[in-house]
Parts: sequence; C-alpha cells; structure tokens
Amino acid sequence: MSGTGDPSEEIARLTAETFEAERGKPLPLAGAPDAALTVVDVSRLAHGLREGGAFSVLLEGPSATPLEQGLHEVLIADKTLPLFLVPLLRDGDVMQYEAVFT
Repeated sequence: MSGTGDPSEEIARLTAETFEAERGKPLPLAGAPDAALTVVDVSRLAHGLREGGAFSVLLEGPSATPLEQGLHEVLIADKTLPLFLVPLLRDGDVMQYEAVFT
C-alpha cells in the first residue's frame, strides 16, 4: 500500500479483499510480539460510504489475554494500523473480535 502514512488514509484504503488475502494468517499486534489475531471471516455489508463498500472482519485470538474494546495496532498489509476491535465471544481458548469498516 502506498500513501502519505496517515493512518486514517491507510485505513480508508483497506478493503474486504485486503482481509480476505490475510484469512488464516496471524496478524501481529504491535507491542505484543507473542500475540496475534487471525482473520476467520469477512462479510460484506449492505450499506456504507467507503469506496469498495462496507464490510466487517471476524478475528480470533487467545482468550488467555483478551483485548478490551478499542483501538489496537495490528500489522495488516505490511502496515501497522489502529483497528477498532469489539470483543464478541469467548469460546474456550479462543476470543472472537469484530472490526467494522463503513
């Protein structure tokens, strides 16, 4: 991805396809070298203002170290970007999160 380096501009360039290409791969969390999230699903949403359309991303990580709702620096498409993650469900050793892009 090219650009000015402004995180908001870089986030605006993310597409559902960006995350689909990362499905099943660990996405490291900045400042936590042993922690990573994995993309498990990408859903296109009916309405949104962003170019390429709105979408949501379901991610999973370890439940032993759950993340709070809020911004978390994630390495995606060779960039470390702040993603707003919402915890959804704890299922045994796995914690699920959602990031929505409208």
